[in-house]
Amino acid sequence: MLHSELVHIAIVILSYVPLIISIFWSYLNDSILIFLITSVLSSLMDMSFVVAQRYNSPRVKRLMSLIVKEH
Repeated sequence: MLHSELVHIAIVILSYVPLIISIFWSYLNDSILIFLITSVLSSLMDMSFVVAQRYNSPRVKRLMSLIVKEH
């Protein structure tokens, strides 16, 4: 679960790369608003997975310890 959480955090960070590229390249300056909207929506979508994984992590750990105790 930690690996998956780290991957989603990396995706959140990388979702702003198109926005940064559009700022530095002059022919993409007209599209900055579109890149901003898509970057924010993408990062919010992936952050929902991070929140769900952090919420479920203690429950999964507890369930795994119960399974180990039974066997």
